[in-house]
Formats: sequence, structure tokens, C-alpha cells
Amino acid sequence: CIPPMNSGHDIVVDIDGKKCVWGDIDKTMPFYQQARMREVVPHAEYVMFTGSGHNFVYDEGDRTLEVVLPFLKK
Repeated sequence: CIPPMNSGHDIVVDIDGKKCVWGDIDKTMPFYQQARMREVVPHAEYVMFTGSGHNFVYDEGDRTLEVVLPFLKK
């Protein structure tokens, strides 16, 4: 389990094959927290959806598929 973003714990997740997709106007997991996520999961591929919030999967289904499907097919 990854400690909360503001916990101050020094932890690094080192698992192959990670992709983090984030909406830049997400109010549930604000975009500024991506900096901490990059510390915790440094080898992930990060994708930002400009103008999307927390529900980008529903708000931008086609765009999500374009990003996620090739990743899942690897």
C-alpha cells in the first residue's frame, strides 16, 4: 500500500509497466500531487489530460482509449 501523498514516507514503487493518467483540473487528486507521485513511482509513464478532471475516463473516453489500449497490449 502506498502511503498518502502527504505522509512524508520515503517509499518508491519499482514495478515494470506503469502508466499514470491525470487530469490537470482534477479536484479529487489535484494535479500538483503528481510531483509526489513521480517521487513514489519514478519509472512510470505520465500522461496529462489538459482540461480534464478526475473522471477523465468518462469525460474523454476516446482519448483515454488512445492512451491506455496500446499500453495494455504491450
